[in-house]
Amino acid sequence: MTERHLTGRTGAERTAWTVALVTLALVGVIGLAAPAADPALAWGVNAARFLPAGVTLGLLALALAVPLALLVLAPRVPKLPAFAESIVAAAAFAAFAWTFRVSHVLLGDGIPITSSLPDSNALHPREPLSSALLRRAWDVLGPAFAAPGRAREAVVQDVAAVVSVAAGAVFAIAVTGIARELVRAFPSESREGSADDRATTALLTLLIATPGAALVFFGYVEHYAWPAACTALFFWALLRFALGRGGLLAPMFTFLLAVAFHFSSLVLAPALAVAAFFGLASRDRRPAALRDVAIGSVATVAIVAALRRLAGYDALHQIGEIAKSNRTDATYAWSAVHVRDFLDEHLLLGPLGLALALPLLAPFAGDRRAPGAVRATLGVAAVAFLAATWLTPDMPLGYARDWDVFAAAGCGLAIVAAAMLFVLVRAERPRRLLLAAACAVTLAHTLPWIAVNHTNGPAVARFATLPLGLGRTESTLAWWHLQRREYGTARVWIERSLRANPDNIRAVDLYGRVALLEGRPEIAVGAYRIGILMRPERAEYRLQLAFSLHAAGRHAEALAALDTLERTHPDEPALWLERAMSEHALGDDLRARADLVRALQLNPALTATARSVLPTLVEAP
Repeated sequence: MTERHLTGRTGAERTAWTVALVTLALVGVIGLAAPAADPALAWGVNAARFLPAGVTLGLLALALAVPLALLVLAPRVPKLPAFAESIVAAAAFAAFAWTFRVSHVLLGDGIPITSSLPDSNALHPREPLSSALLRRAWDVLGPAFAAPGRAREAVVQDVAAVVSVAAGAVFAIAVTGIARELVRAFPSESREGSADDRATTALLTLLIATPGAALVFFGYVEHYAWPAACTALFFWALLRFALGRGGLLAPMFTFLLAVAFHFSSLVLAPALAVAAFFGLASRDRRPAALRDVAIGSVATVAIVAALRRLAGYDALHQIGEIAKSNRTDATYAWSAVHVRDFLDEHLLLGPLGLALALPLLAPFAGDRRAPGAVRATLGVAAVAFLAATWLTPDMPLGYARDWDVFAAAGCGLAIVAAAMLFVLVRAERPRRLLLAAACAVTLAHTLPWIAVNHTNGPAVARFATLPLGLGRTESTLAWWHLQRREYGTARVWIERSLRANPDNIRAVDLYGRVALLEGRPEIAVGAYRIGILMRPERAEYRLQLAFSLHAAGRHAEALAALDTLERTHPDEPALWLERAMSEHALGDDLRARADLVRALQLNPALTATARSVLPTLVEAP
């Protein structure tokens, strides 16, 4: 049937059909085989390995049933106005994401984020707007999630989950907009006459909305959900411009917003530059393009200047620092480890984003049925995503744990790949068949990925298999068990981490923390002396050394350690609190009270801690 419907179609369309079928089959086979493979080799596509067989079969059945249901039911559903359709999509996505939100903070910077809020007010150097948004969300939502006896880290996780799911709602709105634009611009061509594209629109929306990268919208504790949502908004605005339905101002604004949320969104700049070129090259669109470029440029300069003047934040300097730190060398780029992690990363993010976009790039670029601006902007975006993800060096937490760095790129690639396929394949039945099959393959990947991260047991089991190297997997699992007061198990993982990498400073730190919690401060003193030798610039290890000395009853030595720290970090609130503790233990309450006052002036949030460790001084008039 498909052969008949493709007869007489362009060479690009027939090529796209073949490429898509081969890609879908290959990715599907990889997905089915991965759970039985070495988990270190297939970490991006083996979520089903960590789920009960019955759950996996149920999710696979659901992955097949949903596209089929859309094919049958979508044409029977009354057509909603665009605005109402977007609201329904946003509400449905948010409800699903919140219900099945991530249960842990093992991935990305979940641990440091839940540990540091609300103590830090500083803008994150690479994600200024994301960090500011999360801090404001804490101020507003923190009291609603707080409860007597509930750990602060758990409250932070819930607040971050709301921020993540809210970004998912925006992402859903953008996705429905993108699908509408594509269906309107490139309607299905039916031999029977006018095609009913409601099922096609529903399938296209589902395909773009459900890549593996969408996990960042499921209550994921990190700063990458809003950059990913803004990436989708950017492509919506970019597509409207390329189709002649909008100006340059919307793509420029969404680009600036994405960059403000995270500087990695600079990867969108080449596509925006191509759009600007087409706007300026067109005689009819040139005046509006010049106006929009001028407005966007002035706004950019004003924002950068305001940040520097009002917040002491030098955006240009931070961008330069990113460029320096993200350099990689050819030896690593072509190593077997990097190739493995790169392929696993894109399978996890997609699984069809890069796998479809890359082989479709040539036929898409040559298909003159689509406007040149559409082909150029989307093609350049695909190449930029490919280059950025390939050239990124190994990351501090390990490639598999830091997968979320590329979440926005994964969402962008899902949009680009779906748009390429949609533009190339116009025949109604082959198009719907491909979209339904692509949805099934994507859901078969993403649903288990969501399920694994929704439950602690499978999530921890999966994390234990991640090939992070340098003892990073082991030290993170040590932290996990430490949080649950399973000190013996934590110590086992710390020892494994140090055997794998004696220079793992995090394992050394955790060794000291476990010793303190077990009432062995002398062992903690030794651990933190080693930590200071390894990282003399890290203030927290000197603070921990002083606390360990205090716990061991060596108060004078604790004060001497704090004297050293005071010379470099005089405005560290914890320093003055610890000084007060040791001075009080030595009977010098006059100095202790003065230092306690200074600690609370620097950080009033320490009041509860001070009341628990120095009740007589806090309550004293």
